[in-house]
Amino acid sequence: MNAACLLSLLACFQNPVEGEWVNLFADTLESRFEFRDGAVATDWSLKSGILDCKPGKGWLGTKKPYGDFEMEVEWKLPANGNSGVFLRVPEGPSKESPSKRGAEIQILDDEASIHKGKLKDWQYSGSIYSAAAARQGLVRHGEWNTFLIRAQGTRISVTVNGVAAASVDVDQSPLKGRPLWGAVGLQNHGSGGTFRNVRIRELQTSKWLETISGSYKVLQARRSNRQIDETGLAKMAVKIEAGKLILIDAGHQESGKIEKDATDPPSVWRIVFPHGTVTKRIPTRIISRQGGIELGWSKDEKMPPAEDLPEGPGWARLLIGDRK
Repeated sequence: MNAACLLSLLACFQNPVEGEWVNLFADTLESRFEFRDGAVATDWSLKSGILDCKPGKGWLGTKKPYGDFEMEVEWKLPANGNSGVFLRVPEGPSKESPSKRGAEIQILDDEASIHKGKLKDWQYSGSIYSAAAARQGLVRHGEWNTFLIRAQGTRISVTVNGVAAASVDVDQSPLKGRPLWGAVGLQNHGSGGTFRNVRIRELQTSKWLETISGSYKVLQARRSNRQIDETGLAKMAVKIEAGKLILIDAGHQESGKIEKDATDPPSVWRIVFPHGTVTKRIPTRIISRQGGIELGWSKDEKMPPAEDLPEGPGWARLLIGDRK
């Protein structure tokens, strides 16, 4: 991929048309959140837009899953406090911490004497836990702080009080293979804490599709367990235009509308192909990865998973780039 094409492609993903901001504290906690992994409702109190958390355990997770999003969180910890913002945590109870199932942005009183000399670089506030150390000196301990978290495809970044603090490509980190969508939430790690102005906006919208319109070269392709060689790739192309996906393979062209089903997970779009008297609505995962855009689907119309795509029969994956 040449430098000009790469920069053009990255611009689409770094500056998409975002959805509207949603205030997660606009209603009652129970309307948007669930108490998870041992959390109890009496430890959490939301009044006038400020959430106070008593010392306890578990976490507060959204009922709605999020894939590509931008999230703002204002927080304040007591002395020796410990908390975190969880991202893309899959459904279901588990004995593992959400930080091991999804991702976590660390919140910690890392200047406390109890932590001196004991912390790894990725355990300081603002870090992407276990994956990327935050720039230090940005957190105001004992005061209000603001995180701006961006998760887009396999890229996660954190801004602390207006300054870029940490970023990581999940594929190149210990987080490789983690889900690309799931619940977001706030941790109760035994010390309590206070939160306000917690809001989120989704990045994959219908207008976002317009920003990635164009003709693309196919950089990688896999059907079931078979990787397509260079000769095969040279005969393939993908076009995205006016809400339509066009697949070209050795001169054969197939076109389908791109639609969103409200019941589908984030980052999954329906490609609607007419096949005679039958219309197929194939759930297709569309995400950004390093070097391009990944499309993944099953010819049997199975729902793509939040984790890595299967390599078994029926599954297909394209990585496209070099927009023309």
